[in-house]
Amino acid sequence: MAMWEELNMAEFEGLQGRIKTVILPVGSLEEHGPHLPLGTDLFHALELARRGPCWWPRRCFMGYAAPPGSIRAR
Repeated sequence: MAMWEELNMAEFEGLQGRIKTVILPVGSLEEHGPHLPLGTDLFHALELARRGPCWWPRRCFMGYAAPPGSIRAR
């Protein structure tokens, strides 16, 4: 699996037409208390993307359950 951030432009262009699925990891930067870095959610998303095809079921949905008091943007 190619990690785009590790490719140069020629390698990236060489993948055009050969890739059918793209996993785009997204995670927020937010406070999780004084003991964790702001990028905790992003780090989880990146690791799931790296492991992705190796362990995901054929069809899956990675959902998010907001804790009480959270505000959801629409």
